[in-house]
Amino acid sequence: MRIKTHSLVVILTVLLSQSCMILEHGNREQRNMKKTVEPLVIDFMHEIPEEYLNLFDISNDAEVEKAELGTPVPVYTLENDSMVFTNTWRVAYISENEYKALLTLTRDDDGNFEVVDFGAKVLAMELANVSQLNNVQGMLRVYELQKDFFLLQNNKRKIEFYAIPYDGNRAYTLEEIIQMKNE
Repeated sequence: MRIKTHSLVVILTVLLSQSCMILEHGNREQRNMKKTVEPLVIDFMHEIPEEYLNLFDISNDAEVEKAELGTPVPVYTLENDSMVFTNTWRVAYISENEYKALLTLTRDDDGNFEVVDFGAKVLAMELANVSQLNNVQGMLRVYELQKDFFLLQNNKRKIEFYAIPYDGNRAYTLEEIIQMKNE
């Protein structure tokens, strides 16, 4: 059965508007989240034995005290060909202006945050490079493709998707990513 052009345009418009609503929700969360999770992250970092800090290129507990957090980056995925927020954020751990790692934070139904992972130095460096050049709105994890994408806002305030590792050469639309996933 062929889908008429008009029907396809309506479907794609609905998908894009859902994506924009999800992103706006994520942006509100980003603005408030950093202050909320800083004490949690500091406690988490202090629980790492000092002899293991060097695995993350962190010198000692004193460096932990001076470190800062980057802007929380909301993580999305695809479910039933729609982009959905995962209640997960990636937050850069920055020490002496260097992105050392990413923390993965989740929020439960009661609104409590938890650090569930720490590491991903290579992805942290990718985020550092992209953040200097672009307005990072989020990350899209597409498990079926085993691929992640940065969601970047262009100068026309539209969201574009760039595969990670980022080279800046090829922007994807959400529709293209969904099509790749379904092939």
